[in-house]
Amino acid sequence: NVQIENKLGVHGIKQCVLTVPARFDDIARNAIKAAAISARFHVLKLLAEPVAAAICALNGKDTPNGYYVVYDLGGGTFDATLLKLHKRVFQILAITGIANFGGFDIDNLLAEEKNLSLGDARRYKEYGNFTIQETSKINRMLEPTYTLLEQMLEENALSRSDINALVLAGGSSSLPMIVQKLSSEYKIAHVDIASDLLVAAGAAIYANNITKGDDNSLLIDAIPFDLGIETLGDQMEILIPKNSPLPAMCNQYFQPVNGAAVLIHVLQGVDCKASEAVSLTKFEIQSLEPFEVSFMLDCDGILSVKIGQQVRVVSAKFGAVNQDLELIMLLEQARIKAVTQEQKQCLKYLEQASTIKLSAQAREWVIQQYKKLF
Repeated sequence: NVQIENKLGVHGIKQCVLTVPARFDDIARNAIKAAAISARFHVLKLLAEPVAAAICALNGKDTPNGYYVVYDLGGGTFDATLLKLHKRVFQILAITGIANFGGFDIDNLLAEEKNLSLGDARRYKEYGNFTIQETSKINRMLEPTYTLLEQMLEENALSRSDINALVLAGGSSSLPMIVQKLSSEYKIAHVDIASDLLVAAGAAIYANNITKGDDNSLLIDAIPFDLGIETLGDQMEILIPKNSPLPAMCNQYFQPVNGAAVLIHVLQGVDCKASEAVSLTKFEIQSLEPFEVSFMLDCDGILSVKIGQQVRVVSAKFGAVNQDLELIMLLEQARIKAVTQEQKQCLKYLEQASTIKLSAQAREWVIQQYKKLF
């Protein structure tokens, strides 16, 4: 926080908008948000990077309604996002991508091909004067990104002609073979900002809009993964399907058998077995009667679990899902007592801290803030 303030020459920065790769799962989003709270920021929004790029590129009031696609190739990830713009409402319809492919992979290829250091390979890539053999190899590496783009449109019953414009985001998207390929199939959105700065600029525009009310645009985000629970035979029963609009909620009823504990294993993944999905939280509940469990994803795509009354949690491994009862109790008290601006700011910290896993130092700081102000 201090470093940012010194660099910008301003002081008293307490709020921020964070950008994350579109396919960051619940654990990664929790970690990013917890780090920001540890730095004593109030997080206004976790914004997917392709969405931030779209906000920057399509922010003009004369941008026509319709469908838009963001092709976001960064250093380590590739994301493709389909969104619909209607009367200044940005709605995310679909998200796809590759979690472990980006410009660094092309750097490694060029380093091996030309016997260069990674730094020199990156500069050579940015220059863009490739040999025919290098162009061919890079195109083969990029082919899966184009395939995913087409599949995303097909799954939403759309064709290239239905897309108003495609936004190129991420530094690696400016590679000549990418621009040539996609400009031959889509209308490329014209922006005056370099592709590697679109995300940061979009986040700044969004932050300005929600704090100053300078724009009446609205963002409806979507979940990039299926959320489900493990069932028999290594299967995953989907509770909230991928691409569902956020926030989202699902209530699930469980029927105990002869009072035995019920094991609930919450997972996140796409078209996979339970053993292949990301484990978010696991707990056992004991109850003589049927009980309800609510699974809630907030506007940032972060999970919280609410267990019905008259049950007993036998054991739990919460993972990314925070179940800090002390912070929850302080939160409820703060909601009743908060009057001053400082108390309301502390309430915001508590609301965030009660849903994510904080470091011991950050947790202690939040509690001390409550004791000081209440």
